[in-house]
Amino acid sequence: MNEYDSMLTEMYRHCKAMPGIPSAICSGSRKSMYGPRREPHKEWLDLIPLQVFCGDEPNIKRGKPYPDGFLATMDRFPVKPSDPSNVLVFEDSPNGGRAAKAAALLMMLEQRKSVEP
Repeated sequence: MNEYDSMLTEMYRHCKAMPGIPSAICSGSRKSMYGPRREPHKEWLDLIPLQVFCGDEPNIKRGKPYPDGFLATMDRFPVKPSDPSNVLVFEDSPNGGRAAKAAALLMMLEQRKSVEP
């Protein structure tokens, strides 16, 4: 698996962003807390123009499991989704999954077996 991950990492360095699918990051974290986690993937994540950090947003009063962050993020797309079911969320926490469900979004949940220190 490490060899496969290394190969993908090298391939991703040369991938070009393709137009057509609007993308966003909606994190429950503050940007300062998110930074260290994103550093290994910075080049790729910087291609995503819309990044919402709910912990820094005074207008987002409730965090996950409430849908407020996802709803605010959808409102910031230049072309708003015609329906929440047209939005696919990749989530890595149960509360994030609950938030996506509460916002009526399609969701893929990645179950982490452990948390790295």
